[in-house]
Amino acid sequence: MFFLKRSQLTLDCFTYDPVIAQTAPILPAIKFYPQWIRDLPTQRIHEKHIPGGQIHHIPEGTMKGCPGVIDYFKTGFIAPLWVDASIIITADGRYSYTSADSPFSLETHWPGQWDGFNGYMHMKMIFPWHIEEKAGVKFLLQKPMWTTNNDPIMINKIVSAGGVIDFNSQHCLHLHTFVEIPPTNQEFIWNVGMPLLHMIPLTDKKIEIKTHVIDEIEWIKKTQVSTGAKTFLKPSLKKELLEKNIGKCPFK
Repeated sequence: MFFLKRSQLTLDCFTYDPVIAQTAPILPAIKFYPQWIRDLPTQRIHEKHIPGGQIHHIPEGTMKGCPGVIDYFKTGFIAPLWVDASIIITADGRYSYTSADSPFSLETHWPGQWDGFNGYMHMKMIFPWHIEEKAGVKFLLQKPMWTTNNDPIMINKIVSAGGVIDFNSQHCLHLHTFVEIPPTNQEFIWNVGMPLLHMIPLTDKKIEIKTHVIDEIEWIKKTQVSTGAKTFLKPSLKKELLEKNIGKCPFK
């Protein structure tokens, strides 16, 4: 009988800041398994009242034993916040921010690109990572679930705009969110280490993650390479143009 060993891929994560690499690295999602789920009992007694006044005591399992939740945290990687930050959303749909250190920045797209999200403010967070994966495996990006039960702002006010990307044709990591515009100015306090982005590989191959700290010169070389075609309307043209122009190159 022959057993086929799963091929292993490598996700290389580069940053120029050794503090970020040490205090807020991208790690397997299981490393962020929530403490509140760990603290749950495996079962609780549910008192079920029936007509006639009798009370039945039914043992029921909790989320601690839910295969869907357990496997969710066994899958993929989570990128946490790397610096304390304060963000204010105003009642007229604007925002301001400050952080304990750099790098930290928020951007927004022109509203004409997302005007279907009425009542929300778009914010894009730029992660301080350059990521490479040679096989071109696609990753589903989404807000981590189950990790922020003690923060109703993260649960109810922020909507993650998920997407599917690969780290072979592009190497940056962005978190797109839509934040509910409040009736009065509202401040979010985000702390270093808070799970921000769940990266779920769309493959059953084993993926090893490696963290690399590089100097700023090498960082500039990596991050200044264009990640998009020179076009206003169709960013996907980059792949089409590359395949057309270098697809037959023997040094591809």
